[in-house]
Amino acid sequence: MKQSRIWIVFIMAAMLMTACGSGPTKEQSENAERAIKTAHKQRDYDKLLTLADSLEKIGSLSQAEAYYWRGYASDRLKKSRMAEFYWKTALEASENSTAKEDLDIYAKTASRLANLLSVKGNYEGTLKIGEPAAIRLEEQQCDTTSDYVNLLIYLV
Repeated sequence: MKQSRIWIVFIMAAMLMTACGSGPTKEQSENAERAIKTAHKQRDYDKLLTLADSLEKIGSLSQAEAYYWRGYASDRLKKSRMAEFYWKTALEASENSTAKEDLDIYAKTASRLANLLSVKGNYEGTLKIGEPAAIRLEEQQCDTTSDYVNLLIYLV
């Protein structure tokens, strides 16, 4: 109960700061990342969904990050269709960016989506997602991460 109040106060404070005309500060972004990690570690996927929505609205998470975490939480809640939708949206939101943060989210999202599609037996979908993602990550020299390696495994 006490922890829920802390999250509410955090989100309200962040919303007030954003409403006053300034974008999220480095501290706000770090707090947002900390909040996401805490919910992730606690396996509180409903809270993770709420945080993704709230933190995107106040600008502490990019659209791609918010959709990635929504997809992750949905996948863990056994809502694979929602996870697939969210991860496809996250890929679209980050596909043209070359910023390192967006490429990391792109790699994570492509890896998770390819895995989901492979597990569902949708091998054609896995190839349609995985091949362009692998090529893009190679072009951007982001081909040394575990997400890239996992992506290649799902393609084989």
